[in-house]
Amino acid sequence: MKYLLDSNILLRMLFIADPQSPIVHQAIRKLRRQGVKFYILPQNLTEFWNVATRPTTARGGYGKTPQEARKLVTRLLRRIELIDEPPQTIQRWLRLVTQHNVSGVQVHDARLAAGMHSAGITHLLTLNVNDFGRYRNITPIHPQDV
Repeated sequence: MKYLLDSNILLRMLFIADPQSPIVHQAIRKLRRQGVKFYILPQNLTEFWNVATRPTTARGGYGKTPQEARKLVTRLLRRIELIDEPPQTIQRWLRLVTQHNVSGVQVHDARLAAGMHSAGITHLLTLNVNDFGRYRNITPIHPQDV
């Protein structure tokens, strides 16, 4: 089975001081034992970089420099397969944001949903299950539910 890892999962994988890191690591270990393969999309890396380099004084920021973020992204790419987005992903995204009347920050989740559909991935490990409930053919799963 294939799972996409949401950006919030990637952050907790590398920032182990985060209070949610233990449950994320436990879920990933359990899923790996079940034979699950994990993937990320370019959108995940963009979102990861955004939060990793955001100042700690800003909402959810980890305060890393671009150089530190680059090292972290390199670590992720060694551990998780990056899937390129096919050209039709943008058209799927456009349909999703229009069909579901998506606006604001939620457009990023729609982009992940479109990329998952293009890549044939149906499961998403995420801390924000409710953000993906509107998208058919996607099963969002919280780490505590693994």
